Formats: sequence, structure tokens, C-alpha cells
Amino acid sequence: MLNNMSRTNYIRRYLYIVALAILNVCVLSCGDDDKEAPRLEVSPEEILLDSNGEGRLTITTNTLWSISTSSTWLTFSTLSGVGNGQVKMVANDSSTSERSAIVTVKGEKNSRQVKVTQLAAPKKKHYIYGDIANYPYQVPFQVGEWDASAMRFNDTEGAYLPTISDEVYFGLKTLIFDVSDVSTDFDLRVMNAWWSSIYYDHVKWVSGLNEVQITSIMARECAKGGEGKDLDLMLYSGSCTIKAVYYEE
Repeated sequence: MLNNMSRTNYIRRYLYIVALAILNVCVLSCGDDDKEAPRLEVSPEEILLDSNGEGRLTITTNTLWSISTSSTWLTFSTLSGVGNGQVKMVANDSSTSERSAIVTVKGEKNSRQVKVTQLAAPKKKHYIYGDIANYPYQVPFQVGEWDASAMRFNDTEGAYLPTISDEVYFGLKTLIFDVSDVSTDFDLRVMNAWWSSIYYDHVKWVSGLNEVQITSIMARECAKGGEGKDLDLMLYSGSCTIKAVYYEE
């Protein structure tokens, strides 16, 4: 049996241990409350790369972060950091078609994704006719029914359109005609000279841009020299005004 003094000391020790335990719980609890929760914000959510193929990400966070993407055509000024930062991204090269990539920014406990888009590189126009800035004498001209000489690509026999060189023919896929004032009865033949192969018959054009596809057979037959003749366009009926002829690459 404990005497009164021993019982009192035992109770005091017990209360001390309980109070210490409560104090530790409070300290730990207060420490957790004071610690700021991990946060991560990335802007903008979508990026359209500028004409130089460059863009920027703004990262707002209180943690470590890292950047990753599965697209090999994007490079970054840095791939990781701590706290707030800005990251410059650059497309490695231009593209003939539009392309997109998903960029992931990962923080301590969360992540954000950004869609990055690069538009296709603008194509360069190569004028065969109608480059008014460099050749002011190449003014719009009108062709009418059964007119073939005006639209024959030959310096000596064609009335307006210059000869297309072999090098252009063999790399040419599409020839673009910028026309206006197209009559409702417009009816066109695309041929090799005016007595040889017919490539497209009864073609209908509209005012604006119209395309003529150039096949390998057409290129071979229309190239200069040998038995080849020049590309020629003849109107069965109707009329139009030729403003320019060019190809793009």
C-alpha cells in the first residue's frame, strides 16, 4: 500500500507526463498548421509560338519543379528549378505543317500541362507572272474564247506568259493562277501546246485563286528541248483576267 506521500508523488508524475504529452501534440499540431501547402501555377495554359518559334512559361510555386515533354522539337532554357521562375522554349526548326506538343510542369505534389502549338512555316511565292513590284510591265491581261497563245508559257510564241524552265517544271507540283472577272460560261483546257497532250479538259475557274496540278508526265512533256512542248491553256468559251501566276514552296 502506498502511503499518502508516495501516492501524491505518483499522481504528480502522472499529471506531468500527461501535460508533457499534450504539449508535444500541440507543438506538432501548430507546426503542421504553420507549414504552407505546396502550390503550383503555370501560365499561360496554351502557347502559340511566335514567328521566331519562341514562347515563355511563367511558373509560380513554393516547391521544386521540373519540365518534361515527349516532343523532340522543343527545347527549354532550363528543365528544373525552385520557386517562381520563367522558362523560355524554342522550336528546333520550322515545320511545313502545324504541330503541337504537351509540356508537363511537375511540382512536389501536383502538376500542370500546357499545350504548345507551332504554325506551319509560311510558304514563299515564286512568281512566273504578275510580280508587279519587280516587273511593273507584267500587268493583268484578259483572255477570251479560243485564246491559247496568250496563255502559252513560251517567250517567243506566248503573248504574255514567260517560259517555265526545266528546273521549275521538274520540281513543280501546283501552279496557282490568280484571276478575276471570270465569266459564267468559262470553260478551260490545260494541254501540252495546242496540238498535243490534253491534261485537264473542261476546267471551271472562279474569280480568285485556282490551282493546276503538275504531274511528272506533264513536267517531262512540257520541259524545253527535244519533243517537249510548253504548257498551254486554251479557253473553249468565256473569259477571265489573269492577274498573276506563281507556285509556292
